[in-house]
Amino acid sequence: MSCAARLTATASALCLSVASLTGCGGPGRPSAARAAPARAVRANPTPTPQTSQPAPTTPSPAPGGASSAPAPAAAPEAVPPIGPWTFVGRTDVFGPGSNQGLATVTGSDGATRTVYTGSLTISAALRAAGWVHVGDPDSWHGWLVEPFQGPDGATAKMFRVTSPQGRITDAVHPLSPGEAANNSFAAVTPDGQWTVSGEWGEEDRLLVFPTPVVNTATRPGSPLPLSGTIALDRPVRDVQGCAFVSSTRLVCASSDPATDLWPVPDPLLQIDLAGPLSATSAGGPARVTLLGPIPLISPCPGTYEPEGVDMDRVTGILSLEVAPPGVCRLVTQVYRYRAPAGAGAAAGAASRAGAGSGAATATPTGTATGAPTGAATRGR
Repeated sequence: MSCAARLTATASALCLSVASLTGCGGPGRPSAARAAPARAVRANPTPTPQTSQPAPTTPSPAPGGASSAPAPAAAPEAVPPIGPWTFVGRTDVFGPGSNQGLATVTGSDGATRTVYTGSLTISAALRAAGWVHVGDPDSWHGWLVEPFQGPDGATAKMFRVTSPQGRITDAVHPLSPGEAANNSFAAVTPDGQWTVSGEWGEEDRLLVFPTPVVNTATRPGSPLPLSGTIALDRPVRDVQGCAFVSSTRLVCASSDPATDLWPVPDPLLQIDLAGPLSATSAGGPARVTLLGPIPLISPCPGTYEPEGVDMDRVTGILSLEVAPPGVCRLVTQVYRYRAPAGAGAAAGAASRAGAGSGAATATPTGTATGAPTGAATRGR
């Protein structure tokens, strides 16, 4: 058994033992107690130039690298579908190495691995540079994109891009006027050219950046510009993770225990764009709809926190992370769902079509150009 698997098994056993001793209920029962969490805005350090350097030769710690061996999971019949997405299983992984997000990375040989981000996956060098929080990552054709942010009062955010060959590029984005320093997630379009990200709190937009290195309009050593924004037709709150399931559709996890915006707490949302981000016309705001509640299943009482979202474009499996309450947060629950008919195939086809396509011919703002357009907005 690997070190990560042993840590996960130990954390799961401790969670169940403490929960049973404190009378918190049995496994598989949702906790009734919920408290709205007080979340501080995490900001970023002073902008530094985009840099590129060889990847470290020391392997990442097991909790934050390739996927851990599964711990005991919820039975399929115990979890209902979310909208058209059918539950197929749950995996528990070591919490501190996975409690911010996950991404399925597919190599050139078709082999896949799961990369998790968490509080323990931020290197000492990154922390020393001021990048103290990592969000939900994403991947495209073996490339990995990880979103980072810094302490309160920072003036930039950063995307770390790792190539299929292991070369690392840190792309720093100086904040635009009115932009929050939070960098909750990275969602890469199926053609690889654009990376969508979120801020925090109640939002009526998403941010769009050219994917560093992959989009050849970007330049290593230069600040990463904001290419545009996606206007939403209704607000969302505390979106922790998103993933493209097609070229015009995202599925997003909201860590919102309130019910003033949506009729259920912690909703899974679907965002339909007016067109692909590489299109020459934006076509209007994106439509946000509720798919259903994210599962909240734990023997521990308290506040749950939905985290990362991942779409495996090869298998069509959607993965959702949930950090359970209290001591049970020693593990992160990963719920897996089967795609509606054709969704996985559509995302995969778009991904294959975008491979090697070079720079996009238009920015997400609809302005025909070969380079990013800075802080131009779309539909706002």
